[in-house]
Amino acid sequence: MNTARAHTVAVLAKAGIDLPQLPLTATVEPRDQQEILDRLCCLHASAACAYGFNRSAALQWLVQEGLSASLTESETKYLRTGAGDLAQFQAQIEAMWTLCWCLSLVDVLDFWSACDDDFVYRLPDLKVGVPSATMRERATLRNAIELTQANDLAFCLHWVGRDAQLIARAAPAAVDLALIRNRRKALEWVSGRELWDATTLDT
Repeated sequence: MNTARAHTVAVLAKAGIDLPQLPLTATVEPRDQQEILDRLCCLHASAACAYGFNRSAALQWLVQEGLSASLTESETKYLRTGAGDLAQFQAQIEAMWTLCWCLSLVDVLDFWSACDDDFVYRLPDLKVGVPSATMRERATLRNAIELTQANDLAFCLHWVGRDAQLIARAAPAAVDLALIRNRRKALEWVSGRELWDATTLDT
């Protein structure tokens, strides 16, 4: 058992979850910090519009930030035409919280609790076109040990939730599968090299 899995087993034991033997998570080799910040900004703009912010204003902010080319195809289509899955963009708030944790912009990544109610105030204010420079200056990418532990915990919790779903029983310890899935996607993307929309979440 590697150190990341030992950490996962200890965390799950406190929650009353016994973990079967699962594949171990490899040590994370994270993406470049600026690439993670760029992705966070694109998610921020898309999610804001899914909650009612003006799409043209969001696109203008992204152009101002030099990030229009960093949008995914689905984000570009949604921001330009309004076509897309609003619920998906709204749910990505938890992925954004996770990226902020990876960048040390938030202190806690608790897989049993949703992001803070004041989360939006920690991000650039799109209503007045605040640039991302201040946020970028505050960011510090966490070390490989912390990222690997979080990635392994997310993988194992996702497995627990999916296993419960497949055999039609309640997930233990109030595991929120949607929250886990969105947070795991962010962690897998940070540790991988796939495009955001192509990030896989096998269990």
